[in-house]
Amino acid sequence: MKTVLMVAEKPSLAQSIAKILSRGNMSSHKGLN
Repeated sequence: MKTVLMVAEKPSLAQSIAKILSRGNMSSHKGLN
C-alpha cells in the first residue's frame, strides 16, 4: 500500500488529485493550520 502526502493551498484540489491517484480508495484527514 502506498502512502501519499499532499500539501496544497486548495484542499479541494488536493482531494480530487488524491481521489484520482487512489482510484477512489482514499481517506482524508484535516490537519491544524
